[in-house]
Amino acid sequence: MKPNGRNLNLTSCDEIFQTEETRIESSQEKVIDIPLTELHPFKNHPFKVTDDESMLETAESIDAIREAVRELEQAGYIIRTRERNEFGHLKGTDYMIFEKPHLSADSSEIKEPMLEKPALGKPTLENSILDNPVLEKPTLENPTQLNTKKTSKDPLMTMGLSKHPSIPDPSREDKVEKDEMRLDAHSIKEAIKDKIEYKFIVQRYDKDRLNEIVDLMVETLCSKREYITVAGDDYPASLVKERLQRIDSTHIEYVFECLDKNTTFIRNIKKYLLKTLFNAPSTIDSYYTALVKHDLYGPGTRFYEDLGSLIKSNK
Repeated sequence: MKPNGRNLNLTSCDEIFQTEETRIESSQEKVIDIPLTELHPFKNHPFKVTDDESMLETAESIDAIREAVRELEQAGYIIRTRERNEFGHLKGTDYMIFEKPHLSADSSEIKEPMLEKPALGKPTLENSILDNPVLEKPTLENPTQLNTKKTSKDPLMTMGLSKHPSIPDPSREDKVEKDEMRLDAHSIKEAIKDKIEYKFIVQRYDKDRLNEIVDLMVETLCSKREYITVAGDDYPASLVKERLQRIDSTHIEYVFECLDKNTTFIRNIKKYLLKTLFNAPSTIDSYYTALVKHDLYGPGTRFYEDLGSLIKSNK
């Protein structure tokens, strides 16, 4: 590799280590330009570290020189800055050496730590890309306004909000609560219709009766009570809601079939519907199993007639 011929602004060693009296006499800093090729006695790259005999014969080791430079940097005699190219990649280091300590507010941010014991035999390429530039997020001038715009997209957050949040407004709070309940009821109703396949089942059963069942399910699922009364017994609201959430189109058919077969007078149809809906998920299988057995082996079937003939013949 070719030595780097770039010049650095350096002060002489005599001026760095001069006495206090000579420092007082000099009123201006003296800076000279010294090529980097003159700072290193070897033919190789100025910053290439090798273990040849010439390096071993030097009066000071690389570690000692680096430690001295680090101490001068901490004392304020040297300031290092990293240069970047037009793409943001690191391309080199600039050294600024001062006759007197020069500590700036941002000097601690500019300086970068140096490794005390570099790995031998691994030269550093001059044009190597050390890292990628860090892209920071731009700081917005009005972040509060941006947050306001974001929250305005949520209908639950913007309905009835007061312009002065620190001042409570009971009327607006009630309005917000009612709006939220209305939205929750609407979403629950749509979910129930999807679950029971409303578009198809309404073609087989009376629409008004079907809507009564849907409205009763929505009313029960939106209830905020801890206990719900079903057939005279109080059940935890979570249990009742869990049962109603399991209802699908087959359960609705089962409920209509139970209603059509009932011949007794029902005083409170709402309570009867709620009881039937509550029991539907847990009784539908047993109901249809008993119905199948009745159709196969009950009175009027071939099996029933053959069984009667067999009993008569044995007599």
